[in-house]
Amino acid sequence: MEEPVTPVEPSRDAARGPSEGTSRSARRLGRRMAAVGAVVLVALAVAVVLLTGNTRERDERNHRIETWQQDLQTWEDRQSAALTPGEGPELSTLIDGLATDHVEITAAGIEQTPEALDAINAACTALNAFADAVGDAPEPPAPPRQLDTAHPDAADPLHRFDRDRAALATYRQAIAEPHAALRQLCGTYPALVAVHADADAAQSSLAPMLTRCDDAGCLPAQGTDPVALGAQVTAATIGPSERTADVLTAQCYLPELSPVCAADAAQAAAMVPLQTAWRDALVSGDDSAARTAVSTIQAQSAAGEEAFRQAAGQVLPNADRLAIAQLTIDLVTEREEAFAAAQQSFVDDLG
Repeated sequence: MEEPVTPVEPSRDAARGPSEGTSRSARRLGRRMAAVGAVVLVALAVAVVLLTGNTRERDERNHRIETWQQDLQTWEDRQSAALTPGEGPELSTLIDGLATDHVEITAAGIEQTPEALDAINAACTALNAFADAVGDAPEPPAPPRQLDTAHPDAADPLHRFDRDRAALATYRQAIAEPHAALRQLCGTYPALVAVHADADAAQSSLAPMLTRCDDAGCLPAQGTDPVALGAQVTAATIGPSERTADVLTAQCYLPELSPVCAADAAQAAAMVPLQTAWRDALVSGDDSAARTAVSTIQAQSAAGEEAFRQAAGQVLPNADRLAIAQLTIDLVTEREEAFAAAQQSFVDDLG
């Protein structure tokens, strides 16, 4: 007997038919593609944001670097033009180095006109103004606060900034000693020039009063006003000697010449009581005492010159007063050349 056959029910997909199964697969694929697309869109959006941010950051950095470069260029141009010694006459061309000599009763004085003194003072003023300008010059502009100086793009302007700052520091250091020496000269030498200028004027007024002259010196004419005579002798000799001693005791005109300044200061101080004795003798009409005073002054003058030569020999072998005067000019010239060399090096360092 044959067993009965159990009928097999079709699967759900088979029951739904071919078209319905295909539709479901398509929907699954669509969902997957949509998810992938969303991920791609998010990634693209992130990339766009990052790219935009990087571009903006780069543009801002480039703008800061460019602005800084322009500021540095402006600073370099201004300082190269401003920090120069100037166009006036050099101090070395205005001095003769002889104003340090003490004033003698028979000397006409070292001729230094008021115009020469004014020119020396003007040159000193210009020199000090130049050195002060270098000392007070602003530092090169620093990098912008927002700029990352560690970034490779900032390397060139950072190097330029460091170079400019070092150039200014070197400039200041290079002129420090020359300026100190010339400032010392300007604080002393013009005062000595003024002493001789005043003594010249006073001696011009004194000369007509001393008309009885011989190898032993000059005596006042008969009837000369003793008060006026005493005032002119003081103005022509005693006052200048006192001023010279005070000036040179306070400060030598150049650091290398300190022994010479000490000798001249001592000589000027030694002259004061001798010149005072001469004045008193002239005013009192004591011709004998006046002649003795002149002789004493001449002896002190010779002794003072010998002391000067010994002091000068410590500075320059076998030097006399003229050699020291020339050395004074040479030392001033060296300092002026140091100024010029420092200024040129500064300009060269800035490129």
